[in-house]
Amino acid sequence: MKAHVRKKLIEFGIKPGDTVGAAVSGGADSMVLLDLLCNLRDDLNIIIEAYHFEHGIRDGESVEDMRFVERECARRGVVCLTGGDDVTRLAKEWDMSLETAARRARYAFLDKQRASVIATAHHAGDMAETVLMNLCRGSGLKGLCGIPERRGRYLRPLLIFTREEIESYAAENGIVYRHDATNDDTAYTRNYVRKEILPRLKYVNEQAVSHIAAAAKLLAEDEEALMKAAMDAGGIEESGGCVFVDIAALMSRPAAVRKRMLRLALLRFGGRLTDISAVHIDDILALAEKNESGKRIELPGETEVSVEYGRLRLGRKKEKRYNNALIDFIGEGRYALENVVIVCEKGEALRRPGTECFDIGALHGAGFRFRREGDFIRPLGMSGKKRLSDYLSDRKVPLQERDGLVLLAKGAEVLWAVGVGISDTAKVKNGGPCYIMRCEGTDNA
Repeated sequence: MKAHVRKKLIEFGIKPGDTVGAAVSGGADSMVLLDLLCNLRDDLNIIIEAYHFEHGIRDGESVEDMRFVERECARRGVVCLTGGDDVTRLAKEWDMSLETAARRARYAFLDKQRASVIATAHHAGDMAETVLMNLCRGSGLKGLCGIPERRGRYLRPLLIFTREEIESYAAENGIVYRHDATNDDTAYTRNYVRKEILPRLKYVNEQAVSHIAAAAKLLAEDEEALMKAAMDAGGIEESGGCVFVDIAALMSRPAAVRKRMLRLALLRFGGRLTDISAVHIDDILALAEKNESGKRIELPGETEVSVEYGRLRLGRKKEKRYNNALIDFIGEGRYALENVVIVCEKGEALRRPGTECFDIGALHGAGFRFRREGDFIRPLGMSGKKRLSDYLSDRKVPLQERDGLVLLAKGAEVLWAVGVGISDTAKVKNGGPCYIMRCEGTDNA
């Protein structure tokens, strides 16, 4: 066991003089881990620190656990840094289970520590429990990989050892530890799996726990290979605060790689996948398969996925502006609508760069606004009308820009989509004076 932990620390790149932290709860697993690290201290010329988080759960017993850890660390000449919080209160505030809140609070404490690497005492039993729980939840391959041996600066060097092997080491080496009574409460899902499910699996195979842990390691290797294939596939780029995925590149890959490409894109956009399930990934793939520009779906949080001319666009949901107040058009003057300023004056119908000319009579009763459901336009040079959304698609106006597009409209008929084009209804018909308008962009007045 000592040789294995030594090997893992070296593989992780620990050098003489580095500080290695240990997450120590006071239970058998973490006390064995602490003992192993202390036995390697002189051999590797490293500094050992212990980190203990007091959860404030067990009516004073958790405080006794903390005092126990402090005494054992002092006996070994190890600095012990402690922290704590009322996890029951946090679980209510964060609207999550006690187990999840405890884990979140504990890692928030560990993340603040200065050690080069922090070792935790997760073992094969923890791995098997995690795999079974994720399997029951309908997890994909990543969830079936269980607990990673490494994650950032966290290292789990005891993952290949069973609980029985660890407790046997403790007995042989006279290592004392505390027993957490909450670990016996099968009302907690993980405890139920540990106390009820795993013992029954041993009737099927005595080495069930070790075999599940070994299978998880093999699955982790497969997951790593598939993720590399997804990263090497290309077709993902960032622009203007959005992430784009080339649909042709996506659909040319095997299904397993496609799904991981989408997860990579979502990670690049939002940085986390907490609320994204397999159903969401399937919905995005269905959107890509249809490849119809303008189609979109919404994901949990503030993310929207849409199809834009052969690409998937991942962007922030935008507030719909259908109900924004209308600014009546009354003739010459300045019209400010959010960050757009339109300047209108009368003049001769003379085409100048950056301007549009309008028939004076056609604009009676019009106003500036954003788009609404049912909007249509009669494209310049055409007698028929077209839905505004189709018109904007024809003009290749990006989906994310359409809700912010300023319109000059009369009822549902759009006379001018600012920056895109005017309607046949509003064109200058008989020469003479007309309204000449230009867009000045941001109003800094």
